[in-house]
Amino acid sequence: MRCTCFKRLIMKYFGDWRTFLIWLLCVILVSFAIDTYVMSQGTVPNKEPEVGKTSLATSKTRIGTTASKRAAPKCGLSMGCLPGTFSYYIKSGQEKEGSPVVCFEDNYIMGENQQKGKRGLNLVVLDDVTKKVLFVKPFDTYEEEDPLIRFLKYQVPEKAIVIIASLDEATARLAGAKLLIKKFGSTLIGDLRFRDSFVMLGQKGLKIATAQEQMMSRANGAFAKPAEIGGCTKFPMGEITPLNYHKPDFLANTTIEVADFVENCGLPKACPTDTFAAHLYSGEKNKSGPKICVDGQYIIYPGVNDAGRGFNIVIYNPKKKAAVRLGHFDTYASDSSTLEMFLETVVEGEIVLIVTSDDASRKLSDHARQLFNALGSGYIQNLKLRDLWFMIGQKGINGFGDFEQVKINYFAN
Repeated sequence: MRCTCFKRLIMKYFGDWRTFLIWLLCVILVSFAIDTYVMSQGTVPNKEPEVGKTSLATSKTRIGTTASKRAAPKCGLSMGCLPGTFSYYIKSGQEKEGSPVVCFEDNYIMGENQQKGKRGLNLVVLDDVTKKVLFVKPFDTYEEEDPLIRFLKYQVPEKAIVIIASLDEATARLAGAKLLIKKFGSTLIGDLRFRDSFVMLGQKGLKIATAQEQMMSRANGAFAKPAEIGGCTKFPMGEITPLNYHKPDFLANTTIEVADFVENCGLPKACPTDTFAAHLYSGEKNKSGPKICVDGQYIIYPGVNDAGRGFNIVIYNPKKKAAVRLGHFDTYASDSSTLEMFLETVVEGEIVLIVTSDDASRKLSDHARQLFNALGSGYIQNLKLRDLWFMIGQKGINGFGDFEQVKINYFAN
């Protein structure tokens, strides 16, 4: 009787035995696939992570594999990793004082008993082949971001493994660096806000949203709860595209094109001995470009030597009595890291002629302002959107120079 009822149910819902058996086989296969694909990353030490935004990309180890194939648990995880994968545990700092924790393959690189983290973003960089530690560096992105941008662009090798853990507040000066960190596989960094916590495991050039990361929101509290991730991963973590950032060599090419020759740069009288004629012009709004004339030669000029929006700079060597280097830096569109490196090439005694065009303030960093200040500027700290500014300064000057002017909001006035 039971057999007859069973047959009737099969005929009612499946039509025949063949369809029923195919359905049953599919259920078994799907169940097996789910069971073997669910990650067994090992929970983070002692407890599950707090609920927050988490991006766990294509990872990494699977359950359903014979336990004997796994290595012994590392970094405090509850389960070891499969061959070819590597264990990690990353936890952000606790409020202002609690150091971030970074462990990779049972090597505790950062923590209360190791190198302690500092306010901002704390980075650990590993070689993608040997897995050896290359750098352990804190960046106070509450104060400035350009040192972090320069580090990520020019010091971190291609494909290198990058671990990031926040402490306290990290977002006050992070706008440009957020865009760059996305090129290391992050997607959550774009959502990071005041005193949120953040951790990430990625690689240089890694496709966006492929990194392992977590962000905890501050919500209504004074600080967010710590973000933490832990588990096993393989390398490369996903598709990697070389970023090919090349540190500029400002001394490599000293060829300077002359746009025009004008006696005394247009001045009515010749300059005294041991001085030189100069003319600096910002251009009219965004309609005409900047000009700088030195010793009768216009070497910053529209269409010549890359003159344009932002900062236009000539370095003059008084011993050689000649311009030796030029630079154009569009700090409206790009960060100040390259400008900073250019200003750091100025040596004692060299004279710097600078004029802005259109806008130069949008992405001008505090560090770049300090470098200008050291060359004799007294107004650069106040430069704002579409103000126009020129200066003639010198490395090693005491106090402020005599040749500087700022025109406030030239577009509006």
